Amino acid sequence: MSEDNTVSFRIEEEETPCRPRPNQRRSTFFRRRSSLRAPGEDGSTNVCDKENKGRQVEEKMENVVLDDSEKKSAGTQFDIEKYIVDLEEERKIWKETLLDRKRQYKSISKQTSNLQCCKQEVDLNVLSESERTFLLVRPNYEHICEKAKKLRIMADETRIFYNQMTHLHNQCMLKARRRLDALTTKIIDMVD
Repeated sequence: MSEDNTVSFRIEEEETPCRPRPNQRRSTFFRRRSSLRAPGEDGSTNVCDKENKGRQVEEKMENVVLDDSEKKSAGTQFDIEKYIVDLEEERKIWKETLLDRKRQYKSISKQTSNLQCCKQEVDLNVLSESERTFLLVRPNYEHICEKAKKLRIMADETRIFYNQMTHLHNQCMLKARRRLDALTTKIIDMVD
Protein backbone atom coordinates (compact mmCIF):
# COMPACT_ATOMS: atom_id res chain seq x y z
CA MET A 1 0.00 0.00 0.00
CA SER A 2 1.20 3.49 -0.72
CA GLU A 3 1.00 6.54 1.50
CA ASP A 4 -2.34 7.83 0.12
CA ASN A 5 -4.07 4.51 0.95
CA THR A 6 -4.48 3.32 -2.63
CA VAL A 7 -4.02 -0.28 -3.60
CA SER A 8 -2.79 -1.23 -7.05
CA PHE A 9 -3.37 -4.57 -8.72
CA ARG A 10 -1.41 -5.81 -11.69
CA ILE A 11 -2.83 -8.37 -14.07
CA GLU A 12 -0.28 -9.69 -16.51
CA GLU A 13 -0.12 -12.62 -18.84
CA GLU A 14 3.28 -14.20 -19.23
CA GLU A 15 4.27 -16.24 -22.22
CA THR A 16 5.28 -19.71 -21.16
CA PRO A 17 7.92 -21.59 -23.13
CA CYS A 18 6.02 -24.88 -22.94
CA ARG A 19 3.87 -25.89 -25.85
CA PRO A 20 0.33 -27.15 -25.49
CA ARG A 21 0.08 -30.91 -25.31
CA PRO A 22 -2.10 -32.64 -27.89
CA ASN A 23 -5.07 -34.66 -26.66
CA GLN A 24 -5.28 -32.66 -23.48
CA ARG A 25 -8.72 -31.72 -22.27
CA ARG A 26 -9.34 -27.98 -22.27
CA SER A 27 -12.96 -27.17 -21.59
CA THR A 28 -14.60 -23.90 -22.56
CA PHE A 29 -16.23 -24.00 -19.15
CA PHE A 30 -13.05 -22.64 -17.59
CA ARG A 31 -12.66 -19.66 -19.90
CA ARG A 32 -13.04 -16.21 -18.40
CA ARG A 33 -16.34 -14.61 -19.38
CA SER A 34 -15.79 -11.16 -17.86
CA SER A 35 -14.28 -8.34 -19.82
CA LEU A 36 -11.26 -6.45 -18.57
CA ARG A 37 -11.56 -2.68 -18.54
CA ALA A 38 -9.21 0.04 -17.45
CA PRO A 39 -10.37 1.94 -14.35
CA GLY A 40 -12.66 4.88 -14.99
CA GLU A 41 -13.63 3.84 -18.53
CA ASP A 42 -17.29 3.39 -17.79
CA GLY A 43 -17.50 5.71 -14.77
CA SER A 44 -18.59 2.93 -12.41
CA THR A 45 -17.84 3.12 -8.72
CA ASN A 46 -15.68 0.55 -7.07
CA VAL A 47 -17.29 -2.18 -4.96
CA CYS A 48 -14.51 -1.86 -2.42
CA ASP A 49 -15.47 1.75 -1.64
CA LYS A 50 -17.96 0.61 1.00
CA GLU A 51 -15.43 -1.60 2.75
CA ASN A 52 -12.53 0.85 2.50
CA LYS A 53 -14.65 3.86 3.51
CA GLY A 54 -13.92 5.98 0.49
CA ARG A 55 -10.48 4.67 -0.38
CA GLN A 56 -10.04 4.31 -4.10
CA VAL A 57 -8.79 1.05 -5.51
CA GLU A 58 -6.80 1.41 -8.67
CA GLU A 59 -6.48 -1.42 -11.19
CA LYS A 60 -3.53 -1.27 -13.53
CA MET A 61 -3.58 -3.73 -16.36
CA GLU A 62 -0.53 -4.21 -18.49
CA ASN A 63 -0.05 -6.48 -21.49
CA VAL A 64 -3.52 -8.04 -21.27
CA VAL A 65 -4.35 -10.02 -24.40
CA LEU A 66 -7.97 -10.99 -24.99
CA ASP A 67 -8.78 -14.04 -27.10
CA ASP A 68 -11.52 -14.02 -29.75
CA SER A 69 -14.38 -15.09 -27.48
CA GLU A 70 -13.44 -12.46 -24.89
CA LYS A 71 -13.26 -9.74 -27.56
CA LYS A 72 -16.77 -10.63 -28.68
CA SER A 73 -18.14 -10.75 -25.16
CA ALA A 74 -16.42 -7.51 -24.10
CA GLY A 75 -19.00 -5.37 -25.85
CA THR A 76 -22.08 -7.59 -25.63
CA GLN A 77 -24.14 -9.19 -22.90
CA PHE A 78 -23.32 -12.80 -22.02
CA ASP A 79 -25.73 -15.27 -23.66
CA ILE A 80 -26.28 -18.12 -21.20
CA GLU A 81 -28.39 -20.27 -23.55
CA LYS A 82 -25.73 -20.24 -26.24
CA TYR A 83 -23.12 -21.01 -23.61
CA ILE A 84 -25.12 -24.03 -22.38
CA VAL A 85 -25.57 -25.31 -25.93
CA ASP A 86 -21.82 -24.94 -26.53
CA LEU A 87 -21.06 -26.87 -23.36
CA GLU A 88 -23.46 -29.66 -24.35
CA GLU A 89 -21.81 -29.94 -27.76
CA GLU A 90 -18.42 -30.00 -26.14
CA ARG A 91 -19.61 -32.74 -23.77
CA LYS A 92 -20.70 -34.87 -26.75
CA ILE A 93 -17.33 -34.35 -28.41
CA TRP A 94 -15.48 -35.38 -25.26
CA LYS A 95 -17.66 -38.49 -24.90
CA GLU A 96 -16.77 -39.50 -28.45
CA THR A 97 -13.11 -38.84 -27.74
CA LEU A 98 -13.29 -40.97 -24.60
CA LEU A 99 -14.93 -43.84 -26.50
CA ASP A 100 -12.26 -43.62 -29.21
CA ARG A 101 -9.51 -43.73 -26.62
CA LYS A 102 -11.11 -46.74 -24.93
CA ARG A 103 -11.34 -48.54 -28.27
CA GLN A 104 -7.70 -47.77 -29.02
CA TYR A 105 -6.64 -48.98 -25.57
CA LYS A 106 -8.56 -52.24 -25.96
CA SER A 107 -7.14 -52.92 -29.41
CA ILE A 108 -3.59 -52.21 -28.25
CA SER A 109 -4.00 -54.41 -25.17
CA LYS A 110 -5.34 -57.24 -27.36
CA GLN A 111 -2.38 -56.88 -29.71
CA THR A 112 0.12 -57.01 -26.86
CA SER A 113 -1.58 -60.04 -25.29
CA ASN A 114 -1.55 -61.81 -28.67
CA LEU A 115 2.14 -61.05 -29.09
CA GLN A 116 2.91 -62.38 -25.62
CA CYS A 117 0.93 -65.58 -26.20
CA CYS A 118 2.27 -66.40 -29.63
CA LYS A 119 6.04 -66.73 -29.58
CA GLN A 120 7.64 -67.07 -32.96
CA GLU A 121 10.34 -69.57 -33.72
CA VAL A 122 13.54 -67.92 -34.88
CA ASP A 123 15.50 -69.47 -37.70
CA LEU A 124 19.04 -69.74 -36.38
CA ASN A 125 20.46 -70.71 -39.78
CA VAL A 126 20.31 -67.07 -40.86
CA LEU A 127 22.73 -66.06 -38.10
CA SER A 128 26.47 -66.46 -38.15
CA GLU A 129 28.20 -69.23 -36.19
CA SER A 130 29.32 -66.94 -33.36
CA GLU A 131 25.84 -65.42 -33.00
CA ARG A 132 24.26 -68.89 -32.88
CA THR A 133 26.64 -70.08 -30.19
CA PHE A 134 26.01 -66.90 -28.19
CA LEU A 135 22.24 -67.45 -28.29
CA LEU A 136 22.45 -71.15 -27.53
CA VAL A 137 24.94 -70.76 -24.66
CA ARG A 138 23.14 -67.91 -22.89
CA PRO A 139 21.74 -68.77 -19.44
CA ASN A 140 18.08 -69.43 -18.83
CA TYR A 141 17.09 -66.24 -17.05
CA GLU A 142 13.52 -67.36 -16.32
CA HIS A 143 14.82 -70.40 -14.46
CA ILE A 144 17.29 -68.22 -12.52
CA CYS A 145 14.50 -65.81 -11.51
CA GLU A 146 12.28 -68.68 -10.34
CA LYS A 147 15.14 -70.09 -8.25
CA ALA A 148 15.80 -66.64 -6.75
CA LYS A 149 12.12 -66.30 -5.77
CA LYS A 150 12.13 -69.75 -4.15
CA LEU A 151 15.35 -68.88 -2.32
CA ARG A 152 13.82 -65.67 -1.00
CA ILE A 153 10.75 -67.55 0.24
CA MET A 154 12.97 -70.14 1.94
CA ALA A 155 15.05 -67.38 3.57
CA ASP A 156 11.89 -65.73 4.90
CA GLU A 157 10.62 -69.03 6.33
CA THR A 158 14.03 -69.75 7.88
CA ARG A 159 14.10 -66.33 9.53
CA ILE A 160 10.58 -66.85 10.94
CA PHE A 161 11.51 -70.31 12.28
CA TYR A 162 14.73 -68.92 13.77
CA ASN A 163 12.81 -66.18 15.58
CA GLN A 164 10.30 -68.74 16.92
CA MET A 165 13.10 -71.06 18.01
CA THR A 166 14.90 -68.21 19.80
CA HIS A 167 11.69 -67.26 21.59
CA LEU A 168 11.05 -70.88 22.69
CA HIS A 169 14.67 -71.27 23.81
CA ASN A 170 14.44 -68.12 25.92
CA GLN A 171 11.16 -69.32 27.48
CA CYS A 172 12.64 -72.74 28.30
CA MET A 173 15.75 -71.17 29.83
CA LEU A 174 13.59 -68.86 31.95
CA LYS A 175 11.47 -71.77 33.22
CA ALA A 176 14.58 -73.85 33.93
CA ARG A 177 16.14 -71.00 35.94
CA ARG A 178 12.94 -70.57 37.93
CA ARG A 179 12.82 -74.32 38.70
CA LEU A 180 16.51 -74.32 39.58
CA ASP A 181 16.00 -71.35 41.91
CA ALA A 182 13.00 -73.08 43.50
CA LEU A 183 14.98 -76.32 44.01
CA THR A 184 17.93 -74.40 45.39
CA THR A 185 15.72 -72.67 47.96
CA LYS A 186 14.13 -76.07 48.89
CA ILE A 187 17.54 -77.67 49.38
CA ILE A 188 18.74 -74.74 51.49
CA ASP A 189 15.56 -74.98 53.59
CA MET A 190 16.04 -78.76 54.05
CA VAL A 191 19.67 -78.36 55.12
CA ASP A 192 18.77 -75.76 57.74
